[in-house]
Amino acid sequence: MQVTNLGTAAALDIYILAGYDAGNGQIWNAEQREPFDLAAGYQIDITLNLRFPPSDIHTRVVVQVVMGGYSVSTSYSQWFDT
Repeated sequence: MQVTNLGTAAALDIYILAGYDAGNGQIWNAEQREPFDLAAGYQIDITLNLRFPPSDIHTRVVVQVVMGGYSVSTSYSQWFDT
């Protein structure tokens, strides 16, 4: 995942949270990157390794960019069966 700060000020206390959609706002096998700051006009590439989701479920990958304790962006994969 690539995170880019297109603003004119530094983005502070950012972290990436990813996992598998468990429904009802829950996430299976969540992984989180340590918080970081990103200067204006800069970008960073982030890699998170997710453990496999439980077997025999219908799910999707959820990736959130969190800044200052608030989700500022959420992305989803296509739904798939395990």
